[in-house]
Amino acid sequence: MKFVKYIFLILLIFSCDDSNSDDSQTSELEGSWTGINAYYATQQDIDNTYTFTFTENNCEINGILYYENNEEIPVIGFTTFTTNTEVEPNQIDITIISYEIGGDALEEYYSLTSLGIYEIQGDSLKFTSGEPGELERPSEFTSDGQNAQLFLLVRD
Repeated sequence: MKFVKYIFLILLIFSCDDSNSDDSQTSELEGSWTGINAYYATQQDIDNTYTFTFTENNCEINGILYYENNEEIPVIGFTTFTTNTEVEPNQIDITIISYEIGGDALEEYYSLTSLGIYEIQGDSLKFTSGEPGELERPSEFTSDGQNAQLFLLVRD
């Protein structure tokens, strides 16, 4: 009988919630965030709106780019992500499942990971992510349009 009690106690201990799990780290991102890609807005003067919807460890990206003559280009992406909040700034790794711009699939990005950093202040999220497949993580919140993209978002 003592053996059964010990087994029950061990199972109870190991089934307790671990507050350091990936789920708790990603929960601060959960929900919808809408904003812009800063490079398009400032360097190329292109109107753009992006919505990032984070749920558990998945992210759906929906965006619209408006080029000259108001040509609307849709951007759609599906990703998984993980975070590391034990470092400053927080890190995010985004693995692309699918990504389309203007209806054209960017298959060369599929299964690649984009390394990034992020910061949440109140209802504002800014994050910079590198080119998918690059092994170097951005170290600051900047955008050059090629190797790093800066998104400035607010919680919906």
